Amino acid sequence: MMIDAAYRILLRQPNRVSLNDILSESGLSTRAFYRHFQSKDDLLIAMFDSETERMAAEVKPQMQAAETAREQLEVWIRHYLAVSFEPRRLRRAQVMLSPAVTRAEGYSAALTRSQRRQREILVEILEAGVRDGSFRQCDPAADAATIVDIVSRIVARQHEGIEELDHAATLAHILSFVSRAIGLDRESPA
Repeated sequence: MMIDAAYRILLRQPNRVSLNDILSESGLSTRAFYRHFQSKDDLLIAMFDSETERMAAEVKPQMQAAETAREQLEVWIRHYLAVSFEPRRLRRAQVMLSPAVTRAEGYSAALTRSQRRQREILVEILEAGVRDGSFRQCDPAADAATIVDIVSRIVARQHEGIEELDHAATLAHILSFVSRAIGLDRESPA
């Protein structure tokens, strides 16, 4: 309830949220708050971590349904890119990237955990593509980090309002670039 309250407040006012705001919005007491969180920043980081895990849990079944490593890679890119183009996901991303959250103590470590989780998923995909021969020029660990960086930067550009391409064009460009970079066998089925 407290995380939901903080989320609603940050949708309305992304620059700041106070403990009193959270308690008022949730209808809970200070005592209830401190049973679960040590500080407001602790709550904000829990909210960020929860969102990261939710996104990873959402993409896993979609990837498992894909038949090839190439399809899994496209699913992953499409899923994380949607954060900046689908209105519901964009709102959630705006809260997670809001000044109140990014200034919270522990945010840097939470962001590192989030990116590590994203890289782990991608490494699995890239390793599968190397094993089946469809990714001919791939260094899974290094390339996963680069792909996460590319997609994360585009999400940030969209959040900042400076991304010039629409969703379809952005997705097509990323897929084309990544395919060339990892030596994707263009003859393999999509």
